[in-house]
Amino acid sequence: MWFSYKIANQQGKLVSGNLEAKDADAARTYLSEKFGTVLTLTEINKPTKAGIDITIGSVRLIDKMIFAKHLAVMIRSGMPIDESLDTLAQQSSPVMAKKIRNILFDVKQGNSLASALKKQKRVFDSMFINMVAAGEASG
Repeated sequence: MWFSYKIANQQGKLVSGNLEAKDADAARTYLSEKFGTVLTLTEINKPTKAGIDITIGSVRLIDKMIFAKHLAVMIRSGMPIDESLDTLAQQSSPVMAKKIRNILFDVKQGNSLASALKKQKRVFDSMFINMVAAGEASG
């Protein structure tokens, strides 16, 4: 489901945008925890950006970008990798959530994140996978 929102961020500025979430409660919780006070939240049809929606390997490019950015932030903050992946799966689009759950399953089986990502070659390119492998090797 897609929602249009208006929030007052932590600096007191009004911010508006669109968000995909499983329901209104999940959207409201996510927005209030991450950004500030939710002023309005309205269910909408999927927004379009002038007809541009880039999809690579069945997952939208924006979903992959958000995944990488949020995963990096969670790991830097000291959150365990499995908890980070579980959180991201709950907040992602249905297609991306399925991919993340597959990655989480592999990580819980004892595989490295890079090897779990390699199994999702249609979603993550070799450069991204190799960067993750280098990060894991260097600590």
